[in-house]
Amino acid sequence: QVDELVARHAPRSLLDYGSGKGRQYIYKVRGEARCQHQSWDIMPHCYDPGVLAFSKKPSKQFDGVICTDVAEHIPESEVPWFLADVISYSTKFVFFVIFVEPAKKSLPDGRNAHLTVKPPTWWGHQLEAALHAVRLCNFSHTVGSYKPHDDGVLHIRGSLKGAGREIVSLFRIPPERQKP
Repeated sequence: QVDELVARHAPRSLLDYGSGKGRQYIYKVRGEARCQHQSWDIMPHCYDPGVLAFSKKPSKQFDGVICTDVAEHIPESEVPWFLADVISYSTKFVFFVIFVEPAKKSLPDGRNAHLTVKPPTWWGHQLEAALHAVRLCNFSHTVGSYKPHDDGVLHIRGSLKGAGREIVSLFRIPPERQKP
């Protein structure tokens, strides 16, 4: 899905918001490490406040923003701010992947690592509110394809288009939680 957005929008700059250590962008060619995604000719700027090397908050916008497996780790009270912040960095598109089930891991205080476990419709409303917060109000929302992925997880694709930007969100539901 990100590959489709990159192909469609031809970004000159990308931000991975919540990138972790950025290992997903390192691959080997003939034994030599390369720092970019295999399918793109652009290296995303990595931002992750939990990783010292990538903890400096960006001060500019990017054509595209990628944010996968991050939003559900944000406390519910901070979700509106977080989504608006992510969206505010984009000029062309944002790609979210949001897990909507509890994580297998817990935090040291015993809480589930996924602090905000809500259905896709709740997240859709939050995304719409975030767009209004960053004054991108002319968006139309559609929820499209519901299809199992190779890993057996149901991906529900929703998109918001307008004001020259596209927001794509995938909500991941494990097989054991899918309704027949």
